Amino acid sequence: NAQTVHGETALMYAAQAGLVEKASVLLENGADPNLKNMTGDTALTLAKKAKHADVVQLLNRAVAAK
Repeated sequence: NAQTVHGETALMYAAQAGLVEKASVLLENGADPNLKNMTGDTALTLAKKAKHADVVQLLNRAVAAK
């Protein structure tokens, strides 16, 4: 859940890049899908903007489980 100076997390980078397996591993290891960066985006909103449907589905489940 460490964040850059801009509030980005490893999960956000994985989501934006469409790396569903990496996002899944991060979530399994406690990554918080609800964290926001400086512009108010979460990993889910970044995945939606990048049109990565498989990551969006994964993150929707993770958010619902929290």
